Amino acid sequence: MSAKEAYRREQSRQTQIITDAINKAITDTATQFETPMMNAVAGALVAAQGHMLASVPKAHRKAMQSAMAKQLPRAIASAKGSASIAQTVTIGGKTH
Repeated sequence: MSAKEAYRREQSRQTQIITDAINKAITDTATQFETPMMNAVAGALVAAQGHMLASVPKAHRKAMQSAMAKQLPRAIASAKGSASIAQTVTIGGKTH
């Protein structure tokens, strides 16, 4: 196995562990609310993303943000089969 393959495998392993932990935290915390708000989950994820990006040196931050944006469509596609369906999300007075 090449160094690049080993790096990607380790990144994938760590990503799955962290993803599972985040999903468990969201699910466990949601039990505290009568109806968990998807907007609150989105806000928390954006805040966590902001904290993580703030820890990246400024010279590399834009590249990290770009890499994250490129991964999002694939993450959405892979989660479609396993994600629960949200009832509604209201943004700016419009229900989506």
